[in-house]
Amino acid sequence: MIGQVAEAGRRENMGFFGRGRRVAAEEQAKSGEVGTFRSPHSPEDTVRIVHAGLIDQLSHPSMEVTGPGLMESIHLIRCDSTGITVGAGNLVDTYFVFFVDLSVVSGTTEGHAYFDRPVRSVRRWMGNTLGIRNGVQMALEGAGVRIEHWDRGF
Repeated sequence: MIGQVAEAGRRENMGFFGRGRRVAAEEQAKSGEVGTFRSPHSPEDTVRIVHAGLIDQLSHPSMEVTGPGLMESIHLIRCDSTGITVGAGNLVDTYFVFFVDLSVVSGTTEGHAYFDRPVRSVRRWMGNTLGIRNGVQMALEGAGVRIEHWDRGF
């Protein structure tokens, strides 16, 4: 009986690191989701804004779709009015893929940003995932885009 009371007390006093907060963070991390936003700009202009936020992470700064090469790089896989997709890796290995999907709803461009895997499972170039998330967020905010939710990665 005393052991049960002590265990219950420890569970209640977990504070900031309590199970509820930890589980919520783990569920978000499992999905690879970064965030959502609403842009007053056209899809084409919103893609240019997102690209501006990615430019420091890309191996080739142009908006040209290149795909993976023999040597590792961060490259554009898709860049059109439906969104932008960035891959990291080479022809043999994919370290991660980052997506921004766009759709027009009631005259507003809605966006959803996410990775193909939970960021904690990225094994190479994890620092670039932070640069991508934070660069895109800063570019969106600098263009007057309303961020609905954004995970900064820390």
